[in-house]
Amino acid sequence: MNSEIEKYGNDILQDAEYNTLRNFVQHKHSNTYKHCVSVADKCIRIADRLHLKIDKSTMVRGSLLHDYYLYDWHIERTHFHGFTHPKLALENAGRRFTLNKREREIIKKHMWPLTVIPPLCLEAWIIVLADKIVTVNEVLGRI
Repeated sequence: MNSEIEKYGNDILQDAEYNTLRNFVQHKHSNTYKHCVSVADKCIRIADRLHLKIDKSTMVRGSLLHDYYLYDWHIERTHFHGFTHPKLALENAGRRFTLNKREREIIKKHMWPLTVIPPLCLEAWIIVLADKIVTVNEVLGRI
């Protein structure tokens, strides 16, 4: 695991409730915990490669919590999961962790364009991109 993920997100990664994400399928053979960690890693790689001036702590924490909705969407078959889970993830994360304004923005808008209103901070845009890259790779069986 990337040391920056551990540095900025250790409290999240060690949280018992957060670790229940290991029990929920995300895409094919990836669970939600692994997906969120992969997105955090991809975010760091994108930001480093492009030499972007961002708040890495905020970006890592937001990416770890972006899918903190606590159910298996394949089993629950909730209507409009792609549209609704960001709000639930934000509620769960806010209940469990102290979030700054940008972390809330990241979680709330990570499904853009499904969330309609675009992100307002660079960290959120990076996560929008990283989440889509990781998702495609998971669906294609590359992760």
